[in-house]
Amino acid sequence: MYRILIHPVLLDLAADLLGTEEVSVHGIFNARPKLPDQKWTDTPWHQDAEYYRDAEHAHVVSMWYPLQQVTEENSCLQVAPGQHQAILHEGHNDEETGFLGLSPEARKNLPGR
Repeated sequence: MYRILIHPVLLDLAADLLGTEEVSVHGIFNARPKLPDQKWTDTPWHQDAEYYRDAEHAHVVSMWYPLQQVTEENSCLQVAPGQHQAILHEGHNDEETGFLGLSPEARKNLPGR
């Protein structure tokens, strides 16, 4: 997995997004398997920035890299337009998944929902 994280294509992409060649990679990755009929493996709507609150002055890029072919039917990544410029919503503990996601109220207000 670490080889994927340090792949030159991904590092170049991060450098372009951050506007610097000085990119560091942490060796921790999150594996989120999506299992059929297992609600606890769902990934609810969330903002990755919620997990980086302690690094508010750092420039961070999160990347999603599927390890299988994805389609709308098997849980492709969905992005709410413009949310990279939106306010950071207060985290909401999703009791079914243990995920720090968006509250039901914040989810209702996402563009395109």
